[in-house]
Amino acid sequence: MSKIITMDDLIDYLKIPDFTQKVDQEIIKIKITREQDFQEENMLLKDFPRENKEVSISKNFFMDTNNVAYYKHVLLGDIYYKNISYENDDRVFTDADFQEPLVEVIIPEEIYSGGFRFFINPNNQLVGVLEVVHVDNSKDYISFNPGDFSLFNENTYHYTNVYGEKANEKLGMSVASLNASVHRFPILSKRLGDQNPYQLSYYYKKDANKMLPSFLLDENEIPMIALRIGFKTLSGVLSFLNETIFNFYNEVNDFRSKWRHRFLERVGYHITPVANKSRLKDRKALIYQIPEALYFVFYNKASLWAAVETLASGNITDILGTNEEDLLLKLLKILYHRYTHKYKNKQDLGREVVEEKELVYVREQNNEYLKKLLTIKADNKTLLQKLVDGLDGEQFKAYVYFIWSIWKNSSYANSNPKTNKLIEITEASPVILAYESNKILGFHSDNAKINWEESKAKIDLSVRVKVGIKEESEIINVGYGEEKSRFRESSRDIYEIFKYSYHPFSPILVKDSENPGFILKEQNKEEGSLSTKLPAFLLYANDQTAFWKNVFTGVEYAVDIITTVSGVGNLIKVGRLVKLLKNGKTLLFKTRQVTSAIKTVKAAAGAIEVSSGAVNTLLKLTSIDDTELGKSISEYLFYLEMVALVGEVSVFLKGKLQKSAKEIVENPKFTKSLDDMAKKGEVDEVFKSRLLNELSNVRLLQESLKISPFISKFSKILPKVLDEIPIELKNAEELILKKVGKIKDADDQWEYAFIWNSEGNFKTLRPFTSRSNDEVRIGWAFGEGEKMTPERIKKLKGAIMTHNHPNFSRFSDSDIRMFFELDLKELRAINLNGEVYSLKLKPKVDISKEELRKIYKSMNEAKSKFVIDNYVNAQYFSDKVKFQLEFERFEEEYILSKMKDKVDYIIYR
Repeated sequence: MSKIITMDDLIDYLKIPDFTQKVDQEIIKIKITREQDFQEENMLLKDFPRENKEVSISKNFFMDTNNVAYYKHVLLGDIYYKNISYENDDRVFTDADFQEPLVEVIIPEEIYSGGFRFFINPNNQLVGVLEVVHVDNSKDYISFNPGDFSLFNENTYHYTNVYGEKANEKLGMSVASLNASVHRFPILSKRLGDQNPYQLSYYYKKDANKMLPSFLLDENEIPMIALRIGFKTLSGVLSFLNETIFNFYNEVNDFRSKWRHRFLERVGYHITPVANKSRLKDRKALIYQIPEALYFVFYNKASLWAAVETLASGNITDILGTNEEDLLLKLLKILYHRYTHKYKNKQDLGREVVEEKELVYVREQNNEYLKKLLTIKADNKTLLQKLVDGLDGEQFKAYVYFIWSIWKNSSYANSNPKTNKLIEITEASPVILAYESNKILGFHSDNAKINWEESKAKIDLSVRVKVGIKEESEIINVGYGEEKSRFRESSRDIYEIFKYSYHPFSPILVKDSENPGFILKEQNKEEGSLSTKLPAFLLYANDQTAFWKNVFTGVEYAVDIITTVSGVGNLIKVGRLVKLLKNGKTLLFKTRQVTSAIKTVKAAAGAIEVSSGAVNTLLKLTSIDDTELGKSISEYLFYLEMVALVGEVSVFLKGKLQKSAKEIVENPKFTKSLDDMAKKGEVDEVFKSRLLNELSNVRLLQESLKISPFISKFSKILPKVLDEIPIELKNAEELILKKVGKIKDADDQWEYAFIWNSEGNFKTLRPFTSRSNDEVRIGWAFGEGEKMTPERIKKLKGAIMTHNHPNFSRFSDSDIRMFFELDLKELRAINLNGEVYSLKLKPKVDISKEELRKIYKSMNEAKSKFVIDNYVNAQYFSDKVKFQLEFERFEEEYILSKMKDKVDYIIYR
């Protein structure tokens, strides 16, 4: 192998290889017969018959000629037998019931205590199975050569702690001199008084079998150790193991072989006291790093619930504690794991070892778990509600779907009022609810008002339901000087408000056909089902989601505020920024901060004329009883806010603003409403005229896409006639523009790509898409759903790739990374205006993988500093909005600044 020089090299050397599927694990199967030859057979785990059942057997038993096993019993001097059966068999046999005598079978110790599990098939025949979990020795052993470490010059290990901060540990390293095979699974021990007390020891394969490693590192063991790595903290150890071992093997039952179990046992031994008895601050650091395979060390569920309650109190996430959201979810999952998994202790050389089994029937456990979410309080709210309100973005969705999945298999989900013993289902909380939700023009709406007060254990719903049609008529005069008249018939829908009150876990059925806009879709839903069964709290969660979705609908607007900042965490969260609008369920611009942002749009963006007086007047008109006008006003205000948030106007927003403003002015109800306001003295004639003029002439001064100052200096802008593009690519780009040009909304435009490689003799048959408006999966160039392989990567070396950007503003970080990693000749991006952005390596320039790695590593560090210096210290809302736009450009500009002497960046217009 290559030399181990950096910490990344060391991790790559020690981590479990990247296998395709764990279902391809090998097993050793031993058939147990009365001949007692215990012959082994290797087979794939997926080929082991599923109908076999696991059983617990003694080391000694008896077998008949059909290899059916029996236990021998002696009662008052009489001998009888009961068989070990696939199904419960209560029959009793004596020696007279067998044509040939039973034979006593003794399972050898190396099999019985060697990590084997025992199964029985429908014919009552026993087999022993050992999961090897590897296909070749390289997955359990490493080829160790001390010479590979001769240039190792980096002993600082970097990882991210629970607060999203970079943690650094200087490691102690000891390398032996013998060249031989080494166990891939290290043994954790502790050396008291050492600067790096926690020692991960990688033992030589041949010597380690002579003597099992101890908890405290014994001086006699040191000659058996090839590589020893010392850590200062347990968090550092777990982070390192997450990158090398638990990245692949993450279940207790992956560690049943003798050496693997010893590895897991040693880690568990050292972290158990911290996990159960230490201060919450120390436990948080540990829990954040702990893998699923070690959940069994938490034996005190009460202390875990107390930790959840503490973390859920106050603001769940502060500006530099964003990873606490992930920590909360992890605690909830650890707790659920403890409720639903059975741990079986057995003896191994005098010490207890653990095997884990998932319970088949978990309804009672689910009931108990969900009840805790309702009984524990955080800030006068139930834990269930506090987390719905407090978690943001992906963590919010993960939480809601996690609780929903548990609820489905609980007694709360029973919709029969007679048999549901946990909640009372009455006329005030009907199971079948006439709830309707929809999505029009990207906006979500429903027919319900949903309220969940902090101090109440009930969720209140007011549902507006159509109950009939009222026929109406009126006399109209149709004559010209004569008294002629006729009746005009009309009708209108009649609605009634129904009020209900639900337990948060009450079962509700909503019709799918009436809810095309319901956001939180049921996962793994049965085909053919016409309705969705959900707990009442999910309507509340969906309502909260719809509000934020409405504020950030169709985010071509560059307002994807869920931004992951490497090394710092999710600093910019939807909930954190948008909750400035917390008093506005249906209206926008409810706070001083946002109104101020609107006033400064012209100055900030140099793009649009707008007055706060116009905004305030339009706000008053959003409640008028006219759907078309109300919709146009809401659209205009919404797109205007997007301009305020982003700080610039794109081609897409320009069209949306002009269209909605035109609809407002041309609607006769609008001028009538202004006249009514003038009569009441709410506006004067001068203001009315100014407002009409402002809307009629929405002046968008920026006609083309804005290029950042850096890119304008770094790039060349050339006429399109100088774009020397192969005819295959020209035709492909014209076809892509034709496809997306038919679709007005950028939200509905897909990204298409086309790859052409004259040197590698490869091209896509036609432009391909991953059916997304923000990415193209390159593997799909080889067929829908296909993934990249080393052979396919070779085919793309030296290729030209072009693609469109529905929300085009710049090359993305992933675009640039793909350009370098695939070693492309040219990367192109096109927009609906026909502009082309082109990135090429300069002639005779080569960039190594190591150089790329260093650039991206330094970028992540610079990005963290950029966020802390700019966002954390931003005092005003407008400052934070400006930061968002600057941050989106940061990655592109940073990488290209490092490569500016090696690439050509050309914009063809």
